[in-house]
Amino acid sequence: MPKDTITLRISGDVHLEDYLVAMRQFRALIEALNKEVAGGIEVEWSIEDLAAGSADTTVRGGVKEESWQRAVEDIVRAYEEVGISMERGQDFPYSKEAADAAFGITGILNGRIDEITFETEDMEAFVTSAAASSLNRPVQTPAYSYGAIEGRVQTLSSRTGLRFTLFDAFGRGIQCHLRRGDEDMMRDAWNKWVVVEGRVRRDAEGKPKSIRQITDVVVREVGGSEDYREARGAVPVGPNAPSSEEIIRRLRDA
Repeated sequence: MPKDTITLRISGDVHLEDYLVAMRQFRALIEALNKEVAGGIEVEWSIEDLAAGSADTTVRGGVKEESWQRAVEDIVRAYEEVGISMERGQDFPYSKEAADAAFGITGILNGRIDEITFETEDMEAFVTSAAASSLNRPVQTPAYSYGAIEGRVQTLSSRTGLRFTLFDAFGRGIQCHLRRGDEDMMRDAWNKWVVVEGRVRRDAEGKPKSIRQITDVVVREVGGSEDYREARGAVPVGPNAPSSEEIIRRLRDA
């Protein structure tokens, strides 16, 4: 499959003006990279997917000649390098024009907006206010490990490869990416509580940020609010034992 999509994700309380600024700079960044790595070959970028909440925007590059497809892939790879350099506080790898656009995107980090994600089908780079202010200084390399994360499946999309957002018990949104051909893992998983196993990326505080190379998705049955009543009688008690209501009242009034 061609490597022809790029995504910009804005996380936080995103106002319309923030989004408009980010989209102008997003377009400027793509155009600057086109000039620098693809010789200005005409590439038409169309909206492939939009998602509310975290303001995800995915665009797909198209060309008139099949022989020009390499140009799209070069732009996508350059976009990945931009994201990595911004995330890790490294020297910017491309022109001043591209740098101005990239910093224009991260310039909307203002407290309400707390994270910008540069993403492709193969990677993601997270830029926070702290990271944006520490450019040209080394920061910790992202940590990856095999693991399992529990949460509820939301924001399922199949437009650019199957991906979904997993909201864990703390309400954190974790981006999950399935490999092509593994779509059956998500059968009947929408809005269900699941365990996702795969290559987990964590931030410097150990919090999960994304899961790739997913090996399994297991739907877990979550009990209802009245299921505790099924446990009545599971443990034998004496004839003069207080009721559960009485025990709770005693604990409350202690």
